Amino acid sequence: MKKLTNLITITLFCAILASFGMSAVLLPDTEISKSERRYLTQFPELTWETVTNGAFMQNIEKYLPDQFPMREGFRSMKAVFEKLTLRLDSSDIYEYDGHLAALDFELKETLVKKAADKLNKVKDTLLTEGHTAYFAMIPPKNHYIAEHDRSHPVMDYEKIQSMMEESCPDFTHINLLDTLTLDDYYKTDSHWRQERLDKVVDRLTSAMGVPHSGLASYTHNYSDVMEQFEGVYVGQSALPVEPETMYYLTNDATQNADVTYVGTEIAENAVYTESKLTGVDMYDVFLGGAVPLVEIINENASTDQKLVIFRDSFGSSLAPLLIESYRHIALVDLRYLDFSFLPQLLDTSDADFLFLYSTGILNDSEMLKVR
Repeated sequence: MKKLTNLITITLFCAILASFGMSAVLLPDTEISKSERRYLTQFPELTWETVTNGAFMQNIEKYLPDQFPMREGFRSMKAVFEKLTLRLDSSDIYEYDGHLAALDFELKETLVKKAADKLNKVKDTLLTEGHTAYFAMIPPKNHYIAEHDRSHPVMDYEKIQSMMEESCPDFTHINLLDTLTLDDYYKTDSHWRQERLDKVVDRLTSAMGVPHSGLASYTHNYSDVMEQFEGVYVGQSALPVEPETMYYLTNDATQNADVTYVGTEIAENAVYTESKLTGVDMYDVFLGGAVPLVEIINENASTDQKLVIFRDSFGSSLAPLLIESYRHIALVDLRYLDFSFLPQLLDTSDADFLFLYSTGILNDSEMLKVR
């Protein structure tokens, strides 16, 4: 009986191995891991040159785990097992009331000070007389989680705010902390929800002295694919969660604006790049995502004013809501555009500046290409 049991066990084990091997051979390769927001490695080119120089073996080592059958399922099983065995966090991602967030609590004061120095340099070099430099810091999602659950440490937002105010005294500082709540952020992502930025837009436009019609006048848009939005924390944690619906807001200003993307290839000359919805990151629907320089012209704006927004990814979803208020808006992402090249690409004269940054960028300011 024992021999029969061993034989059955070995046979089942071999059958499972064989099934995975056959699946790996027969199933088509997956191009994109939407949960991890990256392109998966494809089967490498097999030539005499790639074999002899070692490139084939290096790439095949990346290919095999990326294309392993049921890869996403196994990642989720591992994450759930870790959670059930009292390891509360998965890949430094924790959960509160359906919201996923990342552990991020170390305040790097030297880098925050360096961020302020870089923003001062941009202002001092480019801002023309008679115009204003505004600064607004975007609170991290986990700051609002900490209002309800203090079991995870969070970064000292107020400390960063005071450091920036002290180090950038010539800026007009706009505090956004009380304009947001936890529900204004996606449950599975770090970003804020565009359709819930009414208080943010009101605070910014009031401080900058431009009119705005309010978000109630905008149309909410979404498609079937946008009902399946899974944010960055889904891929990082591998936890099984319900997808969310992403919306983008339109009015006459967003639909009729003339948009120019500099430094990347975008299929649409539009505020919302719907071709990005089936790409690696659905959030890139907002102004193409990570683009070094974007210029937006609205001939029918309520003012003739010009605004340059120095921003990170949060600015992509906010800027469309300001189009009705400004004839010319330029978005500059100094993570991808070296500041020394900016005067050659953009005329910043007679413009107000809005420096709109999340705490994560200020706390890691080496990524800003200002020397």
